Amino acid sequence: MSYPANSIKIYVKVLLVLALALVVGCAAKKEDSSSQGFGDTTTTQEDQKGNVQLSYKVSSAQTLVATDQTVESNNSGQTARLRKDGKKLFTYKIVNQGLSGLSAKESALVTQRQALAVASDPTADLGVIGANLLAVDDQGVTYPAIETNYPIKVMYSVVDPAGTYVYLAFDTGWEKPDGNDYAAFIAQENCAFYRVAVADNSYTCVHPGVFVQKMDDRYMQSISGNQKPIQFDDDSNVYFTATKFKRHEDTATECCDAAGNQYLMTYHWIDQTDWNPRVYKMDAASGVVSGVTQDNESVGFFLTLPSGEVAYQAYDLTNWTPGDLFILQPYFDATGAEKTRKINLTNDSAWEVSFFTRDHANSVIWGTWDIASPGVEFARPLSSGNATHRVTLNTSLFGGNAWGNPMPRRLIIADDGGMYGVFESCWDQTNNGAGGAGGAGGTGTPPPPCENLVLSVYQMLPYNGTPRLELKLKSTNVNRADVGWWDWMGLTPFQVANGYLFYKETQEVIMNGAFYGIRDVIRMVRVSDRVKVSALHTMDPATPETLDQYTLYSWSLRNGILYFSGLNNATNTVVTGTLDTSKVKPGISYKSYTTITDAASAVGAISAVQDIEVLKPSAKVEDATTLPQILATHTDPDNLYSISFDFDKTMNKTSVEGGLQVVEDPAGTAVAVSAYPVWIEKTLHFIPDLNGLAIYGTDPLKMSTTYGLQLVTGATVRDSFGNELTYSNQSFVTRPLYGWYDGSAGSPGALGGGTEAKFAGPQTEYMKETYDMAVTIPVGARLEFSARNLAWDGISVALWDTTVVADPNNGILAHLRLGNWSNLEYKFVDPATGGPGSYTWWKSGNTPKVFNGTWQRYRIDFTASGLDVWVSTDGVSYEHQPDISIDATYDYPLFDSGNNKTILLRVSQPVAMDNLVITSIDGAGNLGTPGDLLDQNFDITAAAADARFTTEMNTAYGLTWWW
Repeated sequence: MSYPANSIKIYVKVLLVLALALVVGCAAKKEDSSSQGFGDTTTTQEDQKGNVQLSYKVSSAQTLVATDQTVESNNSGQTARLRKDGKKLFTYKIVNQGLSGLSAKESALVTQRQALAVASDPTADLGVIGANLLAVDDQGVTYPAIETNYPIKVMYSVVDPAGTYVYLAFDTGWEKPDGNDYAAFIAQENCAFYRVAVADNSYTCVHPGVFVQKMDDRYMQSISGNQKPIQFDDDSNVYFTATKFKRHEDTATECCDAAGNQYLMTYHWIDQTDWNPRVYKMDAASGVVSGVTQDNESVGFFLTLPSGEVAYQAYDLTNWTPGDLFILQPYFDATGAEKTRKINLTNDSAWEVSFFTRDHANSVIWGTWDIASPGVEFARPLSSGNATHRVTLNTSLFGGNAWGNPMPRRLIIADDGGMYGVFESCWDQTNNGAGGAGGAGGTGTPPPPCENLVLSVYQMLPYNGTPRLELKLKSTNVNRADVGWWDWMGLTPFQVANGYLFYKETQEVIMNGAFYGIRDVIRMVRVSDRVKVSALHTMDPATPETLDQYTLYSWSLRNGILYFSGLNNATNTVVTGTLDTSKVKPGISYKSYTTITDAASAVGAISAVQDIEVLKPSAKVEDATTLPQILATHTDPDNLYSISFDFDKTMNKTSVEGGLQVVEDPAGTAVAVSAYPVWIEKTLHFIPDLNGLAIYGTDPLKMSTTYGLQLVTGATVRDSFGNELTYSNQSFVTRPLYGWYDGSAGSPGALGGGTEAKFAGPQTEYMKETYDMAVTIPVGARLEFSARNLAWDGISVALWDTTVVADPNNGILAHLRLGNWSNLEYKFVDPATGGPGSYTWWKSGNTPKVFNGTWQRYRIDFTASGLDVWVSTDGVSYEHQPDISIDATYDYPLFDSGNNKTILLRVSQPVAMDNLVITSIDGAGNLGTPGDLLDQNFDITAAAADARFTTEMNTAYGLTWWW
């Protein structure tokens, strides 16, 4: 065992005096150093310092978990509980000194007296021997990771990239006092930040006199990449944020030494002298620690780039400027002297950084919750030093935010090469209004203020304009009314691995009319098609003993394995688990890719897990000999803001960035376009900027323009092993400014084929453009079409009475907005008069099977009795959508205006359509010949040549564009 340099001297001195000074059984009185002796005894002047007993046991650990409270083993003196595999189950109890109400000085003295007593009699039960750090080996066996005679609390642990050392940040316990004096050990050793060698458990103090930054809610919300405040660069240098404390020394008169004399005991206590975090760096070679940021800055959070630059958010304490974001960039001047340049990335913005992360190369990524913000920002230092490149990724294609701001709350840098954004929005509740048939709407009462918080997850890179997941927190998560997005997410933030998005969901369990309590399940959504899979969700009414009832505390994703901890409510046992994300598939039991192991049993109250760190994750292995390939190139005519390449191997980033380029007019002048590289795992994302990467502001690709993706002449692109990439140049054409245009068939053969119609976007932002299908519907009609939305919204369909010319908007008989969130408004037959009733916002809510980013075929029947919607994934089998259809049993029927109706299409966001058919329906409900009113497959008469799709009718018909 090794000790910090500042502690060795103390430890040796104690060993020399303990034999003479300690007498077990002498009453320890709480008194100050001015107290006089008892009776005829005399007072000696020997220094007595607490005999610190400290050792670590991390060498065999696969993971380290820090519990929310201090615990100690409770296995001794009783029959240990066994796991199902016969191994001993770690049993613990929560320990508490009962020091609440004492001053820091008093607590330190009491704690040191107890530590001395334990040092002389290890069997003494003073309720102070304990720490909150547990080790779990690869068999799931749990044991204390720290053995000590002081109460010790670890805030979090961090393992270095090589897996050589574990860094431990200690907690004073001041912010969440639980009756234990955690500051006493820190004061005794003058250290709250330790480094432990995984190989032999030896340890050292990283830097005396500092507290490493606590990860409070603000920190956790801001750092999207889940990085802790202890980080590393490629040279293994250690960076951390910390505040300073001061150690004080005092004495107290104690009784009694071996001769029966009182003695003066020296003890230490601490106080905080600096509440403003500063970034420090420990040099890997020398171990020297130096300050990186200035004393007049208060750092909120930071990120270390692989090249050694530090990006951080801080307030200037001199003039209290806003919390700007900076990069500190070391460089060498003309004389060869090393300098550091401080670059302000946010330019004194009035809005603080709301999320902050980095890619897998050298880019800082951030954004602010500012309505005027143009998008997600990127910056990276240039290798020459003293400057950066930066761009903005436009986010207007995402979000559909009811608050008017398409800016994510959080980013997910995924192991599948993608970047995902978590958008927060507010939607009106389902079935707004009051009265009416069946308890639904009917009075036209306007909806109340937003009551449902919705989290939407978009794949921003590579671009995909449709949400991968939408969660309505209030309605889908029990006991979470009015919960905020971070309260809901907590220590189990969204993770993406191997094509699946992972999140935790809390639900009530009710079987056979009985309530079984609350449990957490792991939800998995396949990002390609939104198919959902679940784990920890077994619920069989026939065998209630098999019911899963877990409460999840925290999780960590490393190399495709999701490590989690929780409580099995059925057995009151703490469990640890792993979920292999590469094996997740719909239709198979989660037990085939998940392991859950009983880890610990509590005597009394359970201590939740506040941090989990993986010491020995499974390793990623690549073939060093095969030639690299580009698995996919992601371009989209509607996406002017990014281009992505999926490589099958880890690439030499410098050769790729210098060898691949974007050019305009590839068949002609082939002018190179500036493009900012973003690396996530094996995927390269180019963010083009026609304005140049050095100028603030980002100009995207031009519309209606041909671009090429080419190898630079004479360049060689290689993987990380030196193997050369063979690449064939490609090209693509961007979309027009607005309106319908012809696209190549992207629909499956069963739903279409040949040329398809694509809508680029409205003439002005948020405008709904109206197109008349130019058919006369005598009684009823069936509208069918194949479509895929390319952004968050879908298509609106309206049944319109062409005879209402004085007030055209009043001629809308039914308005159906189809999207992942859909709503139906229509005029109903007033039973009192037989005439048209007022408009009714009859149905509104989340419709995940409608316009979810995949090609589907839609069928809508307009009849005298009502309106019905069906959806098909294959064009053969259709599923009825009752939530946006009129139910003849409960709903008022649709008002029929007679024989002067037509169908309008309304669009406001990019969408693709194929095989549009309108068929008549007579009064008896019989279908006419398919397509007898309209049959348009866009192959012979393309959208660009069809008046129905080239003439926008808002102005001509006098219809409001926002309706």
